[in-house]
Amino acid sequence: MRWIKGLLLGLGLVGCLLLGGVARAADWHQTATPTPTLFVHGYGGSAASSDAMIASLERAGVAERTLRLTVDRAGHLHARGDLHSPNPLVQVVFEESRAGEEVDTQWLLQIYRYLRDRYGVKAVNAVGHSLGAVAVIAAAMAHPAVRMAKLAVIAGPYNGIMPVEDPPHAVTLDKQGRPSQEPVIYQWLDARRHGFAAAAVLNLYGDVGDGSDSDTRVTTQSARSLRGLLRDWSGDYRAQRVRGRAAQHSLLHQRNATVDRALRTFLFGP
Repeated sequence: MRWIKGLLLGLGLVGCLLLGGVARAADWHQTATPTPTLFVHGYGGSAASSDAMIASLERAGVAERTLRLTVDRAGHLHARGDLHSPNPLVQVVFEESRAGEEVDTQWLLQIYRYLRDRYGVKAVNAVGHSLGAVAVIAAAMAHPAVRMAKLAVIAGPYNGIMPVEDPPHAVTLDKQGRPSQEPVIYQWLDARRHGFAAAAVLNLYGDVGDGSDSDTRVTTQSARSLRGLLRDWSGDYRAQRVRGRAAQHSLLHQRNATVDRALRTFLFGP
């Protein structure tokens, strides 16, 4: 009879685990919306730049990759997939990945118009890394065709990159988050700041701990200077420093547990 008791106990444990999984799935399901979340890569990036972050959200069971939108070198948009799932994830790819922030922003605005016209999308979330983080913010300043819901930016070089535009420890921020030195990219964004609109912003930035206060490419001051650009905006702003060797610029979007967890919580709940 002992084996029967053991079997029943084992079945009970499995049942509890299954029920726990169902409960967690139900919790996540409560946050399901038709709002798509776009992933925008940075300078020299590709689909591989966002693959790991998207896969992390899929493994958590909170969202599903359903659509890839590619802008070719001539500026034409190509779609693969559809929007058919709660919390759909949209992977954005720029074939000409070194076009710069102004061109990337125009392409992103084109994508927003496409989502509105093709699917009737009214609002989007967006996640941008590096120069993609600049494009995400700049597009939200340009009166896009859809409403900006949640914007998560990772390693955004809002006040330039190291070492020429923003040498380590050369720039300070005032109480509003404005830098003591403003390169062209910051001035370009600052001139457009009055148009910015979004429900919430999460600013993630890296510090590898080598004394440079940077992720080896973008200083913490450059990333944090986003707050100065949003000084006229009163929405929900959050900032989080990611520390350690995995906080290196190109590793922040590659299986970084801290970043993945922060994105999941910000976009889809606790």
